[in-house]
Amino acid sequence: MVSRKAYRQKKRPGRHRHAKKILLIAVEGKNKTERNYFQYIANSNVDVHIVPGNETDPVSMAKHMLDAYEGQGLLDSDYAACLVDSDFDVQKDAQLQEADQLIEQARVTKHQNVNLIQSAPCFEIWYICHFAYTTRNYAKTAEVMDELERYIPGYKKGQEQAFIQALEGRNQQAIQRAKRLQKYCEEDRKRPHHVEFMPSTEVYRIFEDFLLKKSKES
Repeated sequence: MVSRKAYRQKKRPGRHRHAKKILLIAVEGKNKTERNYFQYIANSNVDVHIVPGNETDPVSMAKHMLDAYEGQGLLDSDYAACLVDSDFDVQKDAQLQEADQLIEQARVTKHQNVNLIQSAPCFEIWYICHFAYTTRNYAKTAEVMDELERYIPGYKKGQEQAFIQALEGRNQQAIQRAKRLQKYCEEDRKRPHHVEFMPSTEVYRIFEDFLLKKSKES
């Protein structure tokens, strides 16, 4: 585990702060999907930083993200996202709730722009939202991948650079569909940041709350 002290050694004095804003993201283990995607789509006014480490549970990911936020000297004008997939195991609910509480406490007491961003069951729901709105009841991740291949033939997880152009120009549609999915789950009385809250993705929040705003400033 990377210590809080190690992060603080990287802290930058505020007066020497780089002009670009920072998007800090924590991803599960060695997952390349989210890393590749955000590093590709970030605009010229934003630097993407990846939280180091190979944590796979939401609680450890949240803790490391908060350590990195402080250690790198991020400001409230930056944005940090802990990107978690709910998967299908309801035993993950307790971890999601604990991670949610850690991040919410940090939002209230210290850092305004730290966020738990859940995709249910997986990040690829965000990709599908670029092409279609569907409330399909997926039973396994492979079904999500099969659905995505209808729109991006030959899609392979972790090789986003080869397929990212298929998503270009569709961000607004994806945002609106993701928000519709959220409303659908809420109306169905599913609980946010629980495994049951599917299909859904909160990735749209990173765009509405940060990336689109910074794009207008560039």
